[in-house]
Amino acid sequence: MVYFVGSGHCSPGLPTVKEVRLLKSANVVIHDSLVTRAMLDLIPEGTIRVPIRGGPHAHGLPLPEIAEMIIGHVQGGGTVVRLMNGDPLQRFPEHH
Repeated sequence: MVYFVGSGHCSPGLPTVKEVRLLKSANVVIHDSLVTRAMLDLIPEGTIRVPIRGGPHAHGLPLPEIAEMIIGHVQGGGTVVRLMNGDPLQRFPEHH
């Protein structure tokens, strides 16, 4: 299973209950470099963390490479959270 979670749609210091639950249950968290320390601190020790550069002006991994990484972890039976700075639906408007 994969979940797309935004870290900036509300106050960064006030994540939703669902966001906290997803971060605590994930096997892998793939996160933008702009995600706040407060959000990263919610990820339990032992969870695989994959930092990637991200944001409106960053040149990080191309989307196909991120997708391959997500698919690989999901096919291995993991739960993946793609933690993004801001609102994921604004970054991927075609999924509205």
